[in-house]
Amino acid sequence: MAKKTKSASKSQILQICAFITLILAAIIWILSAFGILGGAAAAMMFIKDLLILFTISLAAHPFAKSLGQTWYIIYWVIVVLAFVGMLCANFNLINI
Repeated sequence: MAKKTKSASKSQILQICAFITLILAAIIWILSAFGILGGAAAAMMFIKDLLILFTISLAAHPFAKSLGQTWYIIYWVIVVLAFVGMLCANFNLINI
C-alpha cells in the first residue's frame, strides 16, 4: 500500500518562511555592509523588507484572527499601512 504524504502544516510553512527570510536578510545585510551590492542594493533591500513583512504578517495572522473581528480588521489595516510605508521608504515616493 502506498504511503500517504502529509501536506505542510501552517506552522511548518511559517517556520520555512522565517528561516529563508533570516538567511536572505543576513546575506543582504552583510553584502550591504561591505558595499558589495552596488546598484542592486535598493532592489535587494526591498525584497528583504517584503519578505520580513510577509513573515511577520503570516505569524501574526492567527493571533489577530483569534481576537475578534475588530482586531482582525485593525490587523489588515496595519499590514496595508506597513506595506505602503515600505514602498514609500524603499522607493522614496514621499520627498519632504
